[in-house]
Amino acid sequence: MPRPKRKVEVGLRENGRPLKKIDWDEVDKLLMAGCNGVQVAAYFDMHPQTFYERVIRERSMSFTDYSTQKKEKGNSFLLATQYKLALEKDKTMLVWLGKQRLEQREEPKGDDKFNGELKEFIEYLKQKYSKTEAPQQVKSEESTAL
Repeated sequence: MPRPKRKVEVGLRENGRPLKKIDWDEVDKLLMAGCNGVQVAAYFDMHPQTFYERVIRERSMSFTDYSTQKKEKGNSFLLATQYKLALEKDKTMLVWLGKQRLEQREEPKGDDKFNGELKEFIEYLKQKYSKTEAPQQVKSEESTAL
């Protein structure tokens, strides 16, 4: 039968060493930068499971919910900064944002689709088959019989 979990106040323990201090502002910054839970736990020199349990205990939500919230906040800051940069001075960033958010694409012009050798080969084939009949197609009955 499993032992019942003891309720322990943050920072206090009945046995063992004291709880490590977690700077939650620093955790938020790391998560906003895109770090995962294992990386954040390593930053504070603790086991990932210990860190996840501390998030549940001290933030009253699962690590998944907490990290998603902070990561999305970081994404919004990053997007806002890119947007500001694109409008102010960086035309490359403006094009990139157009492609990412508006699904804009650069379409090649008709003349640029083929290099010269391929164009010549296509012209050759057109001339050859315009003088003679088009190659006969194999009937589907014959091809299935093989």
